[in-house]
Amino acid sequence: MRFLCFVYIIALMLSASSRVTALSEIETTFIYSHPVHSYYPKSVPFGSLPSGQSADNDGTKKLTSQMRLTADSLEAVAAYYRSLMGPYDEYEEFQPNPANHWQGGFRILFYNCFSNTYGADIVNVAGVTVLSKDYSSWLKAHTGGSSDFSKFTGDISLPFPLLMMKKMIGQNGHTMEEFQKYAEKFARLALWYYPVKLDASFVSLPADMEICLKYSVKAIPEWAGKTPDETQKLYFSAYGTNKIVQPGTAWGVWIECLAKMEKAGYPLYLVHEGVWK
Repeated sequence: MRFLCFVYIIALMLSASSRVTALSEIETTFIYSHPVHSYYPKSVPFGSLPSGQSADNDGTKKLTSQMRLTADSLEAVAAYYRSLMGPYDEYEEFQPNPANHWQGGFRILFYNCFSNTYGADIVNVAGVTVLSKDYSSWLKAHTGGSSDFSKFTGDISLPFPLLMMKKMIGQNGHTMEEFQKYAEKFARLALWYYPVKLDASFVSLPADMEICLKYSVKAIPEWAGKTPDETQKLYFSAYGTNKIVQPGTAWGVWIECLAKMEKAGYPLYLVHEGVWK
């Protein structure tokens, strides 16, 4: 019996050996292999770390490298990423809609293709999604198809400085016509993306909100001297009340605030998957 058992074990070993040999003889040949592609050249990281500090986890690494922002047009960015496409890659466009916060754009999936004894196959090795919020669709939804900001509903959707300026119409000689001029120029900032600063223990407020909080203290005297947490609470409560005393000088402060927001923001958001450099 022991002899038969020994023979059986030997047979299993030989069978396993033959299978390993067979697998080792399978040759894999790449039909098409993507190099490691570069991020869009004129893009910046969505998140930034203090000088000398490096990303120590996957989430931080993604925020400081694979999630990016750019001021270039959707067409220019699409042209760059489409130039990286190989014969097996997939390109998909999607249209803005309210359920997606008016975000439209495109997605590309990059594939390597290889063949072996069993045939050919493709493997996804990288991807990129580029998003941009459509201003025209957003504006029509809030004005009923008009560009007249006197018909704008849902003031909470406006950039904070414009909201505060709208509350000043009829005061100190400020008119709806004057407000219309600035709204036409700056309302689109509500749809832009703003970077954040990272630290070991927290993610900061987006740059637009930090700017607004800074200028709020200058524009609204009763907010001066408040702690950052108190100012933040007042900021959010301001959307639902008109009981805010703003001196005549506040109008100019909010215009400065809008200009700062414009410099800090980006109309396009880029999300990368897989290996990039």
